[in-house]
Amino acid sequence: MAANHLNILPTTIITSAVAGVTTEMRTLPADVVALTMTANFVRGGGGSTADFWIQSSTDNVKWIDIASFNPTTASIVKVFSVNALLAHTHATATDGTLADNTILNGWIGSYLRVKYTTTGTYSSNSSINITGVAKSLTSR
Repeated sequence: MAANHLNILPTTIITSAVAGVTTEMRTLPADVVALTMTANFVRGGGGSTADFWIQSSTDNVKWIDIASFNPTTASIVKVFSVNALLAHTHATATDGTLADNTILNGWIGSYLRVKYTTTGTYSSNSSINITGVAKSLTSR
């Protein structure tokens, strides 16, 4: 099984409140069956809430939440994995509304991005960074 390292959300400074910001789309390697991600939120001070949704798409038009990360008012590092091979019951596609700190197994599209919303004003040394490893069935 081949692994490809991804910089899903390069270090981004969080200051003023934003709603529904989306990051640059990343193309995933062929045959991705699993994504393991690490989200590192550094809270320098201030702020009220921060919600991040890792989203995937098959067509770069319709985006679906596959993982959410909600650090709020504390610095935290979270690791989470999404597996396309794990079966699940029918799921409702969400766009920026997947329940806090959850994942959606059973589906990974060809594209990846992050959508986020924050409230309150964080200090200028508050930041987020999300990296990952995409695992595929084919060798590169």
